[in-house]
Amino acid sequence: MKQDSTTLNVIVDNLFAYAHDKTKAAPTSTNIEGFSFYEFFAGGGMARAGLGPKWQFLFANYFDFKKSAAYSHNWGEIGLVTKDVAKLELSDLPDEPGLVWASFPCQDLSLAGMGAGLKGHRSGTFWPFWNLIKKLRAKKRVT
Repeated sequence: MKQDSTTLNVIVDNLFAYAHDKTKAAPTSTNIEGFSFYEFFAGGGMARAGLGPKWQFLFANYFDFKKSAAYSHNWGEIGLVTKDVAKLELSDLPDEPGLVWASFPCQDLSLAGMGAGLKGHRSGTFWPFWNLIKKLRAKKRVT
């Protein structure tokens, strides 16, 4: 068990080793062209952590102020928009991302959601997100 705990600690330490000064924008000197992203339903920013420092962060979104506070604590406030995804406009989204990540709520897809699926209140937030992506595609800002 100790070995598993030690391994996990090393992984977590390496994962956050590149954390930047939260008062400044994320460093871009190590970014690879085309490796930029939006992170919807961002929570604490774990997709951003997993992508690593070679990906250029452009935008993050969550509707809940408590979860946005966690994101801000981990990554800073630059590029974070706390707003319902259904109320986002194209003008809220900067540049052209190489990746759009969305960890939309899955409660309605599980047994806990009693089978509501994408028609459910929580998991149904997929649709406003998808409509936004379709608008981005129409403007040729994503492929």
